[in-house]
Amino acid sequence: ALAFAVLGALIVRVVLGALNFSTAVIRAAPSPPSEADTIPSYLWELHSSRERSPFVRAEGTKLWRFGEPYRFVGANLWQAMHLGADADAGGDRARLVRELDRLQALGVANLRVMAASEGPDESDESVGAGLVDLALSVGSATPWRVLPSMQPSPGLYNDGVVAGLDFLLVELARRDMTAVLVLGNMWPWSGGFAQYVSWATGEDRIPYMPPAEGGNWDAFQQFVKDFFGSAEARALHAAHVRYVVTRTNAISGVAYADDPTIMAWELAN
Repeated sequence: ALAFAVLGALIVRVVLGALNFSTAVIRAAPSPPSEADTIPSYLWELHSSRERSPFVRAEGTKLWRFGEPYRFVGANLWQAMHLGADADAGGDRARLVRELDRLQALGVANLRVMAASEGPDESDESVGAGLVDLALSVGSATPWRVLPSMQPSPGLYNDGVVAGLDFLLVELARRDMTAVLVLGNMWPWSGGFAQYVSWATGEDRIPYMPPAEGGNWDAFQQFVKDFFGSAEARALHAAHVRYVVTRTNAISGVAYADDPTIMAWELAN
């Protein structure tokens, strides 16, 4: 967990540096949210104190928070944004709240969650409309991924799914939990780099791995690796990173870049 946390803390510097933002872990104090119970008040009272900062910061090989070593038990809850989405976007907020409560009771204090999923959202009747069903139907136009997506087409976002990320961050803050937000995916279950290649090249048919009919691991990985050589695909992903990192939470009014609930950003899974 410690190695994972250190890596995450370093990634935040890489992402913010790449976007020409300040790489300082301690940021200027923002205005508190309008709803007093949205985020614990101490996060704002202590925000400007480096020694007692609510932000997780790295010093050497150690993490610190509130002036003390920060150690935690973490877990993957990749689907949390989609669970927190509006009901008409496939979300189930009651389930998300139950799962957060149970994780907290088990001592889990940090969650690694997807802050990205790519469309298109076309599907046939056998797929169904809400999450958190992976579209595993062979007949689906966009199989092997979660639908509906956060970003159905380049630069266009499903507000109902994005709202799930806002809701998640508020609920984590209420429990004094932190998060690693994952901004991309090498694998197709969220769309991922393969979808960016598809958008950039106009190649609609992604050669999926097994258990897709005729699936081949090598063919899929050869297709996905083109992401790194495609300036257009990388630009599309960079635009998504910028969209998330510069977002302001519509529930709390807190800019993501100023939210100590976000421990780190991870460029890709």
